[in-house]
Amino acid sequence: MKWIKALNLQQWADSIPAKVIFPALIADLIRATANSITEIRFPNGDKGQVRGYDGVLKAEGVAP
Repeated sequence: MKWIKALNLQQWADSIPAKVIFPALIADLIRATANSITEIRFPNGDKGQVRGYDGVLKAEGVAP
């Protein structure tokens, strides 16, 4: 198994592919763990580099 180091993450985060993939990753993690999602919008792919918020999430419930 190859270990990922902080430098690897930093270099990846500075790349253009990361800027379009990361929002999809976050949205997938939210969908896998959140209950009662009423709205989720995390533009990714070609829409991943638009101005404004990185994403919007609305869900019902109590914060942990």
